[in-house]
Amino acid sequence: MALLGCCTPEPETYAQSCAAPPRGWGGPTDGIYELRSWNKASLAGDGTLRWNSVALSDAKFATYLDLAGKLDSEPQILFEIDAKTACARVREVRAIMARAPICREGLCSEGAAGSRWSR
Repeated sequence: MALLGCCTPEPETYAQSCAAPPRGWGGPTDGIYELRSWNKASLAGDGTLRWNSVALSDAKFATYLDLAGKLDSEPQILFEIDAKTACARVREVRAIMARAPICREGLCSEGAAGSRWSR
């Protein structure tokens, strides 16, 4: 039994396998749209999701995305992902974002944690 545990593959990480943002999403080099406010969503290596540095549940994140899309001046959502985050978790959060109207309208961007977003 102990031998089986030694050979379990490590989960694929953002940096290794899933760093390409979904089609239609911008990236750090695309920048932040001029005169647009923004909110930062981030995903830590341990899978913790944050909205403007505050940890929150997936359900609350979906609610925030929905509310952001209803603002008079919709913000851009900057999604930053830690390089060590498991791809399975990245896909879960991307799926939440893909269902949000604000992301379907092209107002979501993705990049690695610590990205320098052009203005």
